[in-house]
Amino acid sequence: PRRTSSKRVPRQMDTNPVAYWNEQAKDYDENIFSTIDEDTTKVITRTLDMYANKEEGPRGRCVDLGCGAGKYLPALASRFRHVVGYDLSPKLVHLARKEAVARGATNVEVGVRDLSKVWFVGGKATPRAFASGSDFVGDVTEMESYGFAVMANVLIAPVSDHVRTVMLENAYRALCPGGKLLAVVPSMESALYVNMRCAETNCASVYDVIISPTQS
Repeated sequence: PRRTSSKRVPRQMDTNPVAYWNEQAKDYDENIFSTIDEDTTKVITRTLDMYANKEEGPRGRCVDLGCGAGKYLPALASRFRHVVGYDLSPKLVHLARKEAVARGATNVEVGVRDLSKVWFVGGKATPRAFASGSDFVGDVTEMESYGFAVMANVLIAPVSDHVRTVMLENAYRALCPGGKLLAVVPSMESALYVNMRCAETNCASVYDVIISPTQS
């Protein structure tokens, strides 16, 4: 019998993340776990309630970094005066816009933007943060223009520690002084389960870092 190769099959998420997420958009609800829809403990909802703000200025502005199909946008729209969502997938951005319209969230804008690129240099937005043909809906003076930011399952992307640092720096510099970031990450149980299923199919897992942690 032919032996099965021990080499892990690379994920398209590694080599072409835009194509990967565009593909996931076809059956997003079936393929992707929605942390806010499955928030049975209401810890996410309570956090949003705690920092909700509809005043003019940065405190009433919220940004969803890596908004996907826009699952958080209706909840954010009901709690903040103005909401901006960004994702690197044009097809997910299309779904997010449809979600906002369907839920009557008229204070929401959504655009294509790559969180893994440096967004700000010297207080200005950098052109390389935007893919060719993308539509930037935010303000060019976005630095320190939001009172609240959301990053739901974004930091689990299979990227280097340097890229994760860039993502967090973009979030930090987008927030005004005293602004808050809600970062949602999977539980250890969820990560270990995904590792197990990927091992069964001989596919590299997004959570391989748990097995082979990054050296400090």
